[in-house]
Amino acid sequence: PGLAKRSFERYEKVCRDFLAFLGARAESGLETVKEGDVIAWRDAESRAGKSATTVNLNIKIVRGVFEIASKRGII
Repeated sequence: PGLAKRSFERYEKVCRDFLAFLGARAESGLETVKEGDVIAWRDAESRAGKSATTVNLNIKIVRGVFEIASKRGII
């Protein structure tokens, strides 16, 4: 069983938003992303007026991407 369509769309949007935040650095690979980058993105999301619940869910989604990449030996 895969993700529900809406969940997949949400995850995809969050990942696109994070990559957009990274700008040109997004092309450098996951291994170049540092904890400070994620914290800066979190803070930018909060300043943009997103609720704490939304920001925390978005961080959880991004963290999941890194966990999967680590388990698969990508990073």
